[in-house]
Amino acid sequence: GELRIRGLPAVDLPNYWPAAYAPEARKWIANQVTAGAIESAVIRVTERTTATSERKLPLTVEFDYSGATIGYFRALPLLVGARGKGRIEGDRFEFSVEKARAQNLDIAEGKVTITDLFNTTRVLEAGFVVRGRLNDALTLLDGEPLRVARTIGINPAQVGGTAAARVRIGFPMTDGVGVRIDQVDFAGAANLAGVSVAGLMARHTASNGNLKLRIDRQGLDIEGDVAINGVPTAATWREDFRPGAPYTSQYLLAARLGDDDRRRLGIDFGQAVRGPVDVKAQILGKDNSISQIALDLELKDAELDGSSIHWRKAAGVPGNARATMSIGPSKSIVVDTFALEAGDLRAYGSFELTSDGSRLSRMDITRLAYGENLIAVSIRPHSKGIGYVASIAGERFDFSPYLRDLGSSASSSTGPPIELSLNVKDLWLGPGRKLDSVRGGARSDGKNWFQANFDGGLGGNGKRIRLDLRPTEGAPSKRTLTLKADDGGAVLKVLGFFDNAVGGDIEIDGTIDDARSSGEIKGTIRMRNFRVAKVPTLARILTYGSFEGIVEGLRGGEGINFVGFDSAYTLGGGALALEGGRVYGPPLAITVDGSIGTADEVLKLEGAVIPAYTFNSLLGNIPILGNLFVGRKGEGVFALSYKVLGTAEKPDVQVNPLSALTPGILRRFLDQGPVRATEPQQDKR
Repeated sequence: GELRIRGLPAVDLPNYWPAAYAPEARKWIANQVTAGAIESAVIRVTERTTATSERKLPLTVEFDYSGATIGYFRALPLLVGARGKGRIEGDRFEFSVEKARAQNLDIAEGKVTITDLFNTTRVLEAGFVVRGRLNDALTLLDGEPLRVARTIGINPAQVGGTAAARVRIGFPMTDGVGVRIDQVDFAGAANLAGVSVAGLMARHTASNGNLKLRIDRQGLDIEGDVAINGVPTAATWREDFRPGAPYTSQYLLAARLGDDDRRRLGIDFGQAVRGPVDVKAQILGKDNSISQIALDLELKDAELDGSSIHWRKAAGVPGNARATMSIGPSKSIVVDTFALEAGDLRAYGSFELTSDGSRLSRMDITRLAYGENLIAVSIRPHSKGIGYVASIAGERFDFSPYLRDLGSSASSSTGPPIELSLNVKDLWLGPGRKLDSVRGGARSDGKNWFQANFDGGLGGNGKRIRLDLRPTEGAPSKRTLTLKADDGGAVLKVLGFFDNAVGGDIEIDGTIDDARSSGEIKGTIRMRNFRVAKVPTLARILTYGSFEGIVEGLRGGEGINFVGFDSAYTLGGGALALEGGRVYGPPLAITVDGSIGTADEVLKLEGAVIPAYTFNSLLGNIPILGNLFVGRKGEGVFALSYKVLGTAEKPDVQVNPLSALTPGILRRFLDQGPVRATEPQQDKR
């Protein structure tokens, strides 16, 4: 037979359901359908059965409904205003949801199926399309037993945007009592638009996100484009729901960060990095905490300025940096490994920062290679809690750029105090100029190096050079520098001042006055018992005095022996200035005043050459007449005035030949008209 019903209120449906037939199904409908109407229904008897049979309903029921309020799971929101069709047959109950609301979400294209309808083992399976605000969708998914939002560490109230999702869910129907997450089968896929999340990783905000989402019992996957603090970023997010997974969260981020972008993200390298950097980051987390970060930085288009180590990379030069980071036991930031390969620089090592990133806890650079450098660097906080202890060790350390800094204008910037130790096989001071087996230490107050002691070899000849820097006694703003060696010629050569002296003892004293901003070093140079050979410039000067033997010795012979060299000096402003300099020995003496450029090697020197110095200078000891004939201190009665200008490679030598046999008091007048000295022809002697 067949029965047709129209306009039946849904709440009255149990009144027309025989209590003897499938009482559990009747109970479920009575409890879960609390509003709406059966617009039309057709009931057909399909088989005869006894009144006590509950395994299968002997009817087929088809119906249309509208305005229904349906509760399909206690912890999830009711479907309100539902409209659709339904069918009950045997032990299966299914109905479609063409349109409904669940809280503030629009539900459509839904289908709900209840199997094994008449037993306690009945299962509900539902699938539907959801559209609405993303925070409402997350609130729905955060209900028991799913708890999705809490699991991934997001507060739905801080989320904006819209979602269009297709969702499927299935679970045993126990009215929500005792249902565990492992009993719930669910899956979904969604398109998310205009996504925003406030308070992301404490201080970041995501906005303008256009993302695709997939979710199931195994995990959550989100990918797409989003702006983080206004910086366009490609993002992938994997949340692993499996018990025992080593990491529950994985983020993959990729962005091209310019100077302004880095500042928006709270990353500011100052002048050290300028220009765009392509960044790829993998972030692994567990229980809403970051466990590990892997970074890959493409640096080709960026300019890197390592001024503190006298290195730079121009934009366009290939470069890459990689690092893996983790969180230490005390919440410190541990960079377990890093590698920087940019231009000619290669740096590998690890370091650790305090939890707020404000202070270095340790740094170990196991290999730092660039230019002529091949060293290892280690840094630790000082045991006294102020500043750092650092060590530099290795095969080669190029000190030449730091040497050029000596005497430059003092810096007003300050840093942490440093206690440094140095142990290198070769310490380079310039092309072809080095010290070997250099060991020592130095201390800085953060602005100036105020104490240092170093010892090194001079070219493997067994001779040593010793440097000492210390505060000047009784003058707190001054520092005293002392350099001593038993091969003065090698010292002058390795310092780049003069390549043609051999042997001799040398002592250089200097004072640095920190009260002055110039940063100059002022002091004296004393050298004894040395030889000079192969000095073409001096040979050109002496040509005008017809000193054939001396000239030949200077050009290519064994050279000339000198007793001493004394001069006051000032090192600063990119030059070494000599004042009152005298080089003297029995056959010859030379006075020198002027400057030598420490960087550009520009020469501005002048003075006099005095032949037969021992005899010549004795005339200057004659009372009254001696002063008249000699002129300047260190000169003799007979002296040749000279000037040397230009560069060390191409000097412009000027000599006043008339001054050679002129008493010193008149020599100054004749010095006004020098001639340029050239290499003489053999017939012009």
